[in-house]
Amino acid sequence: IPSIKQTSCNDLFLDTDRALALLEEYCKQLKKPEEEQLKKAIKKVMGIFKSSLFQALIGKYLCKKLYLLQLDLCLWMLRAYGCVHYLHLG
Repeated sequence: IPSIKQTSCNDLFLDTDRALALLEEYCKQLKKPEEEQLKKAIKKVMGIFKSSLFQALIGKYLCKKLYLLQLDLCLWMLRAYGCVHYLHLG
């Protein structure tokens, strides 16, 4: 049986939120003058992560990916039980 973790689109946003939190934490540690350019770049990336456009795009991508994984699992189960001939795909 394919291994698919039971999850939802909202759960998938947790990875993005965690990445953002880690970037914020790392950014706080950058205090030396020579790290200022890196700090600005990280803040720019964080701004992109927080933007509504990015959130909408990542949400659409993650939900589509989750849907396709669930569809693959359903098709695998139908094949396993010999029910595929009832489907008319295409």
